[in-house]
Amino acid sequence: MKLQQLSAKLLLFCLFSFSLALFGQSAPSSKPASVPAIDPKKAALIEELFRITKPETLIEQALGQYKAAFSQAATQGFNQEVRKFDDPAKYQADFSRLQERVFNLLNQRLNWQKIKPQYMQAYSDTFSTDELSGMLAFYRSPAGQAYINKTPGLMAKFGAIGQQQMAGTGPEIQKMMNDFMADLKKRSDASHANAPAKK
Repeated sequence: MKLQQLSAKLLLFCLFSFSLALFGQSAPSSKPASVPAIDPKKAALIEELFRITKPETLIEQALGQYKAAFSQAATQGFNQEVRKFDDPAKYQADFSRLQERVFNLLNQRLNWQKIKPQYMQAYSDTFSTDELSGMLAFYRSPAGQAYINKTPGLMAKFGAIGQQQMAGTGPEIQKMMNDFMADLKKRSDASHANAPAKK
């Protein structure tokens, strides 16, 4: 098979995997979204919340976990597809370059400085000034500091639980898909067989 055909297969596979991970949502525009002006008092409270809670750290952690899961799933799919016609090792460098391009795209889209204004707007739309002040009081308390400091570890544990629960589901899902397609083909063949002959 030609390299162009292989590249097309890999691109389709990675885009499909990526779209599933994003729950089928359409890609946002690469242009920064216009954000309405936020009340200065609210903006100051939100900035302080971000300084204390460091949401960019959680975003980086979540992105790292997604990259690991994506890499594992994409590599498995890549090997399965390429083995149908050739040795996957021959195209490992091509696959690595494609994966790097996907990760670069994710890094660009989830850059904290780019999405921070939208996060601030979301906080402003969701919480009142009094609620933001109360949240700040909590996060400054010992319990709040413990929550902030331990949340990354907690999220890592959640991720491990999810991966553990999903481990080994690939073959089961593939079998479901194969059975589903076989049933569709059977019904289609029967429909065509029973269709009246065209005059």
